[in-house]
Amino acid sequence: MDDIVKAALRKWPNVPHCYGWLALDARGDWYMRDERIQAAGPFPRVKGSRIAHEKLLEFIHRNYTHDDAGAWFFQNGPQRVYVELEAAPWIWRSTTRPAAPFSWAAAQKAWPSNRSPERAK
Repeated sequence: MDDIVKAALRKWPNVPHCYGWLALDARGDWYMRDERIQAAGPFPRVKGSRIAHEKLLEFIHRNYTHDDAGAWFFQNGPQRVYVELEAAPWIWRSTTRPAAPFSWAAAQKAWPSNRSPERAK
């Protein structure tokens, strides 16, 4: 993360998070989604404005990470901008411990309540 972004976070620690304004498609293209685009339909059916500015893309890439719950965001100064992803891999297990038997019911319970596994495909 850029030093200037870390400094902004220290100076303004309570800026509300932003949702719906930034998206990443399956080809790796970034899109801005203003209120008009958001109202026109969900991503990726209505993508928005493709970001082509090289320096802005570099800034996004340097400050793009995930939170403890695995949700991806771009830290834009003091504001966390969550990213809508068109595609993401499913990781069933990532551990060195012996695998427990898979339980579809447990997987559905662990899935965030606002998303369903079928919708993520």
